[in-house]
Amino acid sequence: MIQVDFFPNQAHCYAFGGFEYQMHDAVIAARSQGIDVRLLDSWQRVQPAAIAHHWGLGFAHFDNIRWARRAGQKIVCTALFDHYETFAARLRNFAGSWLGETRITRDCVRLIDALIVVNDIQLEVAIRFFGASRSRVHVVPNIVDESFFKATAFAHNQHYWICPGSICRRKRQVIAAKAALEAGTRLLIIGDPLPGEEDYGRELHNLLAGQSLVEWRRSMARSDREYVKLMAESRGLLFPSVSEQQPIVILEAMVLGKPVLLAEVPYARQYEYRTAILLPADNISAFACSLKEANLGIQIAARERYSITAVGLAYRSIYEKILL
Repeated sequence: MIQVDFFPNQAHCYAFGGFEYQMHDAVIAARSQGIDVRLLDSWQRVQPAAIAHHWGLGFAHFDNIRWARRAGQKIVCTALFDHYETFAARLRNFAGSWLGETRITRDCVRLIDALIVVNDIQLEVAIRFFGASRSRVHVVPNIVDESFFKATAFAHNQHYWICPGSICRRKRQVIAAKAALEAGTRLLIIGDPLPGEEDYGRELHNLLAGQSLVEWRRSMARSDREYVKLMAESRGLLFPSVSEQQPIVILEAMVLGKPVLLAEVPYARQYEYRTAILLPADNISAFACSLKEANLGIQIAARERYSITAVGLAYRSIYEKILL
């Protein structure tokens, strides 16, 4: 049996978001395919596993990767990268390659046996900006909970759009609400304000006061039956966020066969979202017009790619390859 030690990006008490959900889903997926995944306990002096799987790159992992290499472990890293679309972003990356996070990340990349990213855009960034070898970079998408694959029997095409996600300026729920109000279309927003985004939460609350088209509900667990039902019965997904890597909520909507409206920004151009409708990021009226459109069409994704079985098999294949 292949044994793998998982290293988190940071202690969960400090931060827990989409990347951590991805890691925990990966534990379940890998174990479902017979991989013996151990959650590393730094206090225990146990024999290292054959493989060390680090979640994240950079300063937080460099020393652990060096020690794992010295212990004879094969090293896998799952990482998220910026997009480096603008000149300023590329300049910061270049400066950091001499002294800073970019240099440390490049050093990490040279030491690892396999690098996992979630989409084709991230693959290109890893190769172009961090010197990763194409043969060592693997694309493994995020996992969609099994409950979404079973939810297609629910009633579809109700008269509301849905906008789930943590409430924050980056995800731009205020823009979503303004578009729905302009369109005269019902919208359901689901999420809690992120720490430090309480002012944005109040801005959203004030915008929604005294109207009935847009409803705001607090977060629900991704596998919560009510959340899955609300997604399945919605007309489609409105998600105007401007900075992401691969939000699982978009994959969930596509697995359910829903139309998806996204801001036309770098992450939205990934192959996985090829059937989404991209709209000018700051054009509220463009979003409003699309919300009113009656015949957007159903966006079908390659559903099996996002199942826990498919992703588990992908991890197993990577682990087996580096052990050859």
